[in-house]
Amino acid sequence: MLVPYEELTSEAKVLIYPGSRKLFPVELPEIEQELRKFCQELDGIDLCFKLEYNRFIVFIISEETPLNLDQHNLLVGFVQELEKVFDLVLLDKVNVCFKQGQYVQMKEIPDFKGLIKNKGVSKKTIVFDHMINTKYEFEDSWEIPAGESWLATGFQATRAAATSPKLGDYRIVHFAAHAAIDTEISCNHIYRTCRGIWLDWMAQGARVTRNLLHDNNTSEDLFMEVNHGPYLIDNNIFLSGRSLFDMSQGGAYVHNLFAGRIRLRPELRRETPFHKAHSTEVAGLLNIKGGDDRFYNNIFVAGGTETLKPNETTQFGLATYNKAARPVYVDGNVYLNGAAPYANEDNYVRQESSDPDIHIVEKDKSVHLHIMLDQSWRALNNSLVTTKLLGLAAVPEVSFENSDGTPLIVDIDYFGRKRDTAAPSPGPFENPGEGKLALKVW
Repeated sequence: MLVPYEELTSEAKVLIYPGSRKLFPVELPEIEQELRKFCQELDGIDLCFKLEYNRFIVFIISEETPLNLDQHNLLVGFVQELEKVFDLVLLDKVNVCFKQGQYVQMKEIPDFKGLIKNKGVSKKTIVFDHMINTKYEFEDSWEIPAGESWLATGFQATRAAATSPKLGDYRIVHFAAHAAIDTEISCNHIYRTCRGIWLDWMAQGARVTRNLLHDNNTSEDLFMEVNHGPYLIDNNIFLSGRSLFDMSQGGAYVHNLFAGRIRLRPELRRETPFHKAHSTEVAGLLNIKGGDDRFYNNIFVAGGTETLKPNETTQFGLATYNKAARPVYVDGNVYLNGAAPYANEDNYVRQESSDPDIHIVEKDKSVHLHIMLDQSWRALNNSLVTTKLLGLAAVPEVSFENSDGTPLIVDIDYFGRKRDTAAPSPGPFENPGEGKLALKVW
């Protein structure tokens, strides 16, 4: 249903379709009529449109009535029809749109970089950011200087420029994937990026194991976005200011070292697919309430630094899951230096004043983890993590298994060494010793 722009909140979703050319005055009444008709006839959705600079079609959609998959397909089909009728391209968001005087220009990225090289544009040139998501961002930062956009590295190609807080919405990501079904991400050293690993929907059956991540302090080491599980995160070393951004459900976190904060956030506005076991066949769509996670045999440490965004709350340890909508299954974890346990956890060690003094030392292409460990933690008498222990992910009703469908046993550590099957050590290292240690982790 078409509603006034002013009635939509700052959190309304924005979709921008940049035209490959400016619309002619004679075309404007017809395309406005088509846009108005489409918005009026889209049932169950409160939205409006804007036609900016006679070139950009902007849809603003209420966050209270988000598009489902069928409605999104209808919108894209409508835009494709506009492309045919008016003989222009609207679905190419990769090209650069920018202002030159009173005119809006569009260039392919290589051509725009040529303008940078030849001083045809500057850091102050206004560009249009089609990656924005909300009405607030549309009003505040759709038009920004090129030097503050993802194009900034064209003017100054340095790590400092690329990881500047001004470019916080443009991520340098070591590994990012959609639909990482039954994928293994293992044995990587990921550091000094913005975001380490990002698995965005349909990561059913994925496994992230035996990775070292640190100094990814613009965002986080691991972002799990709108997945329903099952997926396994095991034997990793997460040392950045924020270890985990969990906008998913149905995950298993086993034998990890978390030295940064954990952020939990539901996502009720989007319905995303879940699948039959070890298949791309969609079994259904559902939003993310949060929870249904398992945390077994991990070590959590408070003390990492992280710059929080306004109104954002994160915590060290698992206390943030006390408000999760779905149950969380927790056992055998260690909490140090102020990290807080899950409220319903019984078998755990908490040493609030114990600082393991974690730091990384890089020398001669090797990386050593300096850490203080306590053998008394083995008194937890932890269980070996298996398919049977992890149970079924609630939404897809699928077991935690190896990618070939065989039963899962987490019986090796970060170094590939066999674990004590009777009482495995918490954290990524099996029986590494105690006291001040310097472990070669890369």
